[in-house]
Amino acid sequence: MLSILVMIGTCLAADAVAATTTVPAGADLQLALNAARPGDVLVLQAGARYIGPFKLPPNPAGQTITIRSSAVLPERRIGP
Repeated sequence: MLSILVMIGTCLAADAVAATTTVPAGADLQLALNAARPGDVLVLQAGARYIGPFKLPPNPAGQTITIRSSAVLPERRIGP
């Protein structure tokens, strides 16, 4: 029972520190990648170009780091 409570507390604590970071056009994407922690979401400005290469640093086991666009998808299927 104690181990279940510890696991729940750990999950809640991890969620509490997760952040959503918007990376605007012209910003340093590699800096944002380096600062991201498990559970964080990086939102890239739709239509912006980020010139790399970029490397996502190793992430200890746990939640993933999500990288997504700020674009809103249409209410229909989209093509490639």
